[in-house]
Amino acid sequence: MKVCFSLLACCLVAAPVFAAPPPIKHVPSDAKWVVHVDVDALLRSQVGEFIGREFLDPKFNKVAADLRKQFDLELDWRKIHSLTAYGSDSDFEHLQDKKNGVLLVESELDIADALDRVLEKVGAGGGAPFKKLQVEPFAVYGNNDVVGTPVGEHLFILARSRELLESARRGLATKAGGGKVATTAPAKAEASAGFLTVLLSDTQAMGAALPPQARVLKDTQGVRVVAGEKAEHVFVNASLEAKDSDVAQQLQQMLQGVIAFAQMTQTENQDLQQLSQSAKIGGTDNMVTVDLQMPVKDAIAKLGKTQQKKHRG
Repeated sequence: MKVCFSLLACCLVAAPVFAAPPPIKHVPSDAKWVVHVDVDALLRSQVGEFIGREFLDPKFNKVAADLRKQFDLELDWRKIHSLTAYGSDSDFEHLQDKKNGVLLVESELDIADALDRVLEKVGAGGGAPFKKLQVEPFAVYGNNDVVGTPVGEHLFILARSRELLESARRGLATKAGGGKVATTAPAKAEASAGFLTVLLSDTQAMGAALPPQARVLKDTQGVRVVAGEKAEHVFVNASLEAKDSDVAQQLQQMLQGVIAFAQMTQTENQDLQQLSQSAKIGGTDNMVTVDLQMPVKDAIAKLGKTQQKKHRG
């Protein structure tokens, strides 16, 4: 269970690498970054099926075996339907140093019951990596790094602080109406045909925290990226909202120049050549769109090579 709890905590620490304006339900309107992973959609894809079988199953099977042996608990990570991380801090340069970030876990797993059973098994003075910090008016579990609470039957909230946790829960109760927390499973990301959606708002606040390759984002007001699989291709679609049409045109021209340069100079890098050749730059008014794709078989082959290198190492 320590491993399982740590994995969830790591998700919160890593989430700010991405960032987010939200059209995703159960995310507050003031969120500056959102990362939504539709696990069901991922596993329905060929790439996701490969990732699950070759990367995730070996890791989680060991964790599941330990949990079964120590606590008589069954953990099936495939019962997780989606993960949604978000935060409202736009100071990206120092984001990692702050207790920022909320993670919504939609699943069929009874996480609260599993945590209670671990505490019962270990005992009040045992070596569990977390405690039950509160019972009423709702249960809260956690440690110095992360706290969590169940919401209804299908949702578990994790946060970097009690303040963030309670704020997220209040937000869900408000949306449910009448102060009652929703008991149905959270909705998927709206208008997302992929398995990964990344949303960014207030991108100008990133400033110097952005790497040189991504400084173009400081001239945008919002970014939406969707990755998925369709018609035997893995795709990435990005939409950038510029300050105005003039800036959008400049961004469009700059991106077209970057792609043309890559096509001319990266002749030995087949992956980059393939991506640059598939790239399509478009847009209207103050919007700029970037579409990239790669054949599924090539993406899986690339992942397979990565796995082989890992085993050799």
